[in-house]
Amino acid sequence: MQNQIKVNGAWVYGDPTEDGQKYRVKIPVGNSFGYEGRVFMITPTQPQPIRIITVSAMQGRFDIDEEVAILDGNDTKSKAFMSRMLNAKNIDLDSSKLSKGLDHVLNFLNNQGAIYENVTPEERKTKLTEDGKEEERWP
Repeated sequence: MQNQIKVNGAWVYGDPTEDGQKYRVKIPVGNSFGYEGRVFMITPTQPQPIRIITVSAMQGRFDIDEEVAILDGNDTKSKAFMSRMLNAKNIDLDSSKLSKGLDHVLNFLNNQGAIYENVTPEERKTKLTEDGKEEERWP
């Protein structure tokens, strides 16, 4: 049974080998008048985690009550961080600046009682910085 596989950005059909570890794919080579197919053995790779997401995706990870608590609160540093984050080009979930800013904001929210009950700032940070979904990917 043929499976659709992405090879160098192009989708091709391939037959899995007996062990299921590789695929035999026939890739067209030549001009538009005809082509000669060459057979290659392809080993599928694991997809890379999405660690750079859109700003709107990051904003969507915050609960509305958390955003309101920041806006209504008197912590200027939290407001400045959120403003910078929401005006950025994209969000790198591995950035040290993001990590430090989230630490401050989440501690502020925890002191305000704006994080859900029985959720620590560390647990909330883990949830906010988990791998992105395909629809959150920065182009």
